[in-house]
Amino acid sequence: MELDQQEAADILFFEAEGRGGFLDSLESRRFFDELHWQRLWQAVASLAHYTNGVLDIWAEYDLSRIIDAIQKHSLALVGRQYSSLDDFERHVLDAALFLQNIFSSI
Repeated sequence: MELDQQEAADILFFEAEGRGGFLDSLESRRFFDELHWQRLWQAVASLAHYTNGVLDIWAEYDLSRIIDAIQKHSLALVGRQYSSLDDFERHVLDAALFLQNIFSSI
């Protein structure tokens, strides 16, 4: 499903800033919401498409807040055995690996 530019920007804003958005769920409820994670990246991909890969300063800020949160949570997992991780921690680890793959391919 392709999003128009404004809808994609609104989704990214909500997922980073909104009560009940991805970042809020991650931080306040320690819940990795897969549907919101997917919506977030669909919005980022749509925005990147419309802007030739360059996000505006506010979209960059919102996305960086989410990336920072994932990285912070994943750093807390260093040294832990995979089998000892709960579902939240496994999702965070998968998300951190996803981000690592994105940044290493740029």
